[in-house]
Amino acid sequence: MSTNYWTFVGDWAGNATMNVTGSGSYTSGALNGNGNILVGLYGSTGVLNVNTTGTLTASGLYVSPNNTTNGGALPNSGGTFNLAAGTVNISGDTQIGSDFWGAGNYSNGQMTMTGGTMNVGGLFDVGHLGMSATSGTSSATISGGTLNVQNDLRLGFAGNTGTAASMIINGGAVNVATTTARWVILGQWDPTSSSMEVSNGGSLNLNAGTDIMFGISGNSGTRTLTVDGGAINGTAGGGTYIDMQRGTTAGTSTITIKNGGTVAVDAIVGGAVSTLNFDGGTLKATSSDANLINISGAGTTNLLAGGGTIDTNGYNPTVVSGLSGSGDLTKEGSGTLTLSGTSNYTGATIVSAGTLLVTGALGNTAVTVESGATIAGSGSLAGALNFDVGSKLDVTGGTLTVAGPVSFDGFGFDDLVGFDVLTAADGTYTFLSGSNFDFTNVENFGLANALNLGGGRFAYFQSGSLQAVVIPEPGAALLGGIGMLALLRRRRAR
Repeated sequence: MSTNYWTFVGDWAGNATMNVTGSGSYTSGALNGNGNILVGLYGSTGVLNVNTTGTLTASGLYVSPNNTTNGGALPNSGGTFNLAAGTVNISGDTQIGSDFWGAGNYSNGQMTMTGGTMNVGGLFDVGHLGMSATSGTSSATISGGTLNVQNDLRLGFAGNTGTAASMIINGGAVNVATTTARWVILGQWDPTSSSMEVSNGGSLNLNAGTDIMFGISGNSGTRTLTVDGGAINGTAGGGTYIDMQRGTTAGTSTITIKNGGTVAVDAIVGGAVSTLNFDGGTLKATSSDANLINISGAGTTNLLAGGGTIDTNGYNPTVVSGLSGSGDLTKEGSGTLTLSGTSNYTGATIVSAGTLLVTGALGNTAVTVESGATIAGSGSLAGALNFDVGSKLDVTGGTLTVAGPVSFDGFGFDDLVGFDVLTAADGTYTFLSGSNFDFTNVENFGLANALNLGGGRFAYFQSGSLQAVVIPEPGAALLGGIGMLALLRRRRAR
């Protein structure tokens, strides 16, 4: 079935429902290609249901456009679009909650997608409310199927206090900027509030160069992004960023990654009104960006009870922000994670893979370097440091200062990265600075257990800081006097 021009589903306080079912297909504007579909116009209640093996085609889809109370003469109603199966092709824009036909003072558009495929060639807006909109809530829930958007995806455009827009992706997939770099926007203009939740295995997939922007054009509302068991997937090496404060110093911006949720981007940046929370979620690097996390000023980055994981994913990014809270921090993945800020979180720090490079300061956190992982840096640790058997200390980046106790489950010269004891010049080398070391499981500790380097040279670790001493062979008189001649021997570090 087709129409030659526009399609209206509910108009001027009327109620209407349109169903595209079975194997049916529908094209709006088949004659001239100008075929918008308007659902719930001017105080009406309109419902569009698509559950078909066929196709719905239109040049634009506007749900609850110009939904005005007309000074109280019309009811507060709205429009609803439900997609369960089939293919929907919209060549232009889609607006869920719309001011398409003049600025309405009320907007209440709803979309529910449980299956099928929707292709949008233009913008996809939830809560395109218009500057005169004073109330109404618009939402889109994607729990199945695939939504493909070629242009911007925008939540909350130009609404006043009392207006809100939300999107929930809780099982389906939303692909943004399928052909070019665009934006995902939370809050643009005015005080409208906006929120996005990616949960229950749902995914938001961003093309190369596509960024997520909070609060552009001076938006002063509440902007919230929650990744709860879902995933935001940026393109590796594609320049995908999250800017929590793009064009505003007002309102609030909050990101929470929790319950196994994953955010894979180049960087998350923000300022004084920005809060980044980890509560059992993972931030996965997609490049070696110098601002993987950079929340400046009075903004905060918090490790909540569930803790947080940073997966360097083979890259070498830097976290500039200091980390707060009581949760744990886990460093995963190959590559090097640099912590350059001053942190005061009190949970544990686990280095499970790759290298943790500390150039800033960590507070009272107990750091464990697991087998196969490495720690390095020129910064400071206020808490404890433990080396599991098979862990490494990279000494090329400077000397770490450790105020807390340092222990070793097993350690030797083979566990030093960047120091070749066989070619080292004679002298004393400091690898860790501190005063509370337990050398129980350190091989070649003390002159009596010195490692024979050959050529009349020996090396051993000594007490105090973690220091190595490389010396020529001691004189026979000295060796005889201290009874060590038989003890000087070559020992393997493992």
